[in-house]
Formats: sequence, C-alpha cells, structure tokens
Amino acid sequence: METLNELGAALAAAQAEMSNPTKNTKNSFLNSSYADLAECTKVAHESLAAHGIGVIQAVHGDRLRTTLLHKSGQMIADDGIPLMGFETAKNSMQAFGSAVTYARRYGLCAMVGLAQADDDGNSAGKRKKPSAKDLDKIFPGSEQNDAPGSSESNAKAPPDPELPDDGDAPVEPLKLAYEDSHQFYKDYLDELTKIFNDEGIGPRDRMSALKAFEQANEDGLASIPVVGREALEDKRKKFNKVLGAKK
Repeated sequence: METLNELGAALAAAQAEMSNPTKNTKNSFLNSSYADLAECTKVAHESLAAHGIGVIQAVHGDRLRTTLLHKSGQMIADDGIPLMGFETAKNSMQAFGSAVTYARRYGLCAMVGLAQADDDGNSAGKRKKPSAKDLDKIFPGSEQNDAPGSSESNAKAPPDPELPDDGDAPVEPLKLAYEDSHQFYKDYLDELTKIFNDEGIGPRDRMSALKAFEQANEDGLASIPVVGREALEDKRKKFNKVLGAKK
C-alpha cells in the first residue's frame, strides 16, 4: 500500500486552516448564489500551498481529474468527474470549456473537503424570467468573443428560400451581430417583438418571418446561456400561438 503519511499530515493541517468559500456569484435566473471557481481555488490553494501541497487538474479522456501532490512526492488523485453534454452543442468548444470549469470547481472542493453552494444547477422548475442584463453576470461576454457572428455588424442574411414571398412579407430576416450575450438577448427580443407587432403584414406572414428570423440567428442563439435561449424560444412560440389564432 502506498504511503501517504506526509501528504496526509499536511492535508489535515491545511484543512484545519481552510474556511469555506464565500458564495460570491449570483445566479439571477435561479435566484441563488454559489462560490465560483476563482473563489474555491483561492480558498483551497492558500492553505494547501502553505503546507507544501500543489493541485493539478487535467483532462484525461472524458474526465477531469484532480490530483493533490505533496512536496515529499506523495500524491493522491480522484477518479475524475465526467465531462459530458458538450459533444452535441453547436458551440462545442465553448460548451467543453464550461464543462471543464464546472468539473474543476466540484473536483477541487470534493478533494479537499470544502463545502459550497450546490444550487446553481438545480431548481430548474423555479426559474424566473431572465432580463437581458442578467445574462452576462453568469456568462460574461468576454468569454464568448469568438462566438459566431461576432465580427459582423447587423448584416442581412440571404433570403430564406422557404419563406413565402407575397410582396408584403419580409424575405430577408435580420442577422444580428454577436458581441455579448447581454446585447444579443436584448436585440433578439426586440426584433421578435417588432415582427410580432408588424400589422403591415398578415398573421401567417408574421409567423413565417418569426421562424425565418430564428433560423437566420441560430448560431448566435446557441451562444447564449441555455436559460436565455429557452426564454427567447418560448417567446417566439407564444407569438406564433397568438398569430395562429388570428389566421
């Protein structure tokens, strides 16, 4: 059996000095707070480093493994936290980065015995309607500068060949520029509302225009947090339902 006497003694001393990470990040969608990765890392590393313990977190296959390495050479590692869900995302690298961040936070806290809020991923049924400014509090736009469409400036998408052209309905849906989730959410909602309220065309044409607009902005829509994306999709469906009743 591998000897872990020095690492064990050092870890016990470090844990005695650790305080639990502060819930420093607000999840406005779920009306909850949690300690983010930076806070968990700061709390853990200060005490661990003082007792000669380093932390290594690396991806091994489909898992994020956390290893504690003592200056004596003794070490211990977990079995890894599974990384999943990003393979089917449209922006797979962004989704992968989010999965790694999540796994690092939970892996580190589990390895050193820190308590943290576990409610930033729960209570899906208790979500409140997000406002545009809420989005970047959770997913800053600076992390999404490489999102599709970020270099465009409100360019027009080519006409949708399936959109009926009766001389009145718009055939060139607006392609929104993507700079951050906050602005995209606001612009998307504004355009949905504008199309819905356009009484210059009939209800059926407005339904077609809403769908064409959604298709023209699929990349940008996929780049915002899932709760924001769901809220916008729900809004479009509600508009369609109202317009469908007017046909």
